[in-house]
Amino acid sequence: MMLETQSAFINLVDFKNVDFISVGTNDLTSELFNVSRDEVILFENLYVEILEVLKKVIWFCNTNDIYLSVCGELISKKEYTINDDRIEIITNPHTDLWQRTYYHFCNDNAPVLQMKTDDKYFSFVVKTEFESKHRFDQCGVVMYLDSENWLKASIEYENDEFQHLGSVVTNEGYSDWATTEIDASVKSMWYRLSRREDDFCIECSEDGIRFRQMRICHMWKVKDEISFGIYACSPKNSSFKATFTNMEITECKWLAHDGQKPDEVIKTDIFDKSNNLRV
Repeated sequence: MMLETQSAFINLVDFKNVDFISVGTNDLTSELFNVSRDEVILFENLYVEILEVLKKVIWFCNTNDIYLSVCGELISKKEYTINDDRIEIITNPHTDLWQRTYYHFCNDNAPVLQMKTDDKYFSFVVKTEFESKHRFDQCGVVMYLDSENWLKASIEYENDEFQHLGSVVTNEGYSDWATTEIDASVKSMWYRLSRREDDFCIECSEDGIRFRQMRICHMWKVKDEISFGIYACSPKNSSFKATFTNMEITECKWLAHDGQKPDEVIKTDIFDKSNNLRV
């Protein structure tokens, strides 16, 4: 069944017994913005509104075991190129990763290119170069489990004077942002993401040789296999090119702690007087 009108989306519950649903984004864009099909491409900056509709359709199809496909200009847009030695991403406006904290919104539509591994001890290194010039433009490394559990590190453009070098850790649907200000003239940064089981370390470097720690964190929902890689996005109405090179996976460069010993788990002997039980 084809879904191409706003009214069809409103009445999705009527289609829970169909075999498949195909979403036509051209007709949907035409109706939402009251433009002809030939003008659809001119409204690419507003695709975030269509993506919000698609999220609801994806949930509906998953819940009712319905095959889903999407066609149209939205899908045909190529936002990245991959070569042997580099990846380039052209960001779309109004794309971001953030969950709830302080701003009270949930954004989960930034392009993320990842690989999977069940290796519990490794490091991933990448060099980023960027032409950002609008507030919040950003690109960097990411470890993305699902919309409510992920981490990222990047430089976010602020103004002509400074940018924010920082990281965001999101556990169970709430994001935690830690930053420091750097000069706006910086247009390149290396990152190193390291894993030790459920714990992660994010580092940065200006030259790819000397890395400085940005953050250590624990991810509550991590299991054996994780997905990690790169991302770039433009939360405002802007777009820029992000280039990723010198990508490398190595043995874990974040060495085990050699100071204070870990706490031991001590079995306690507690007497429950009310039931005469020893636990």
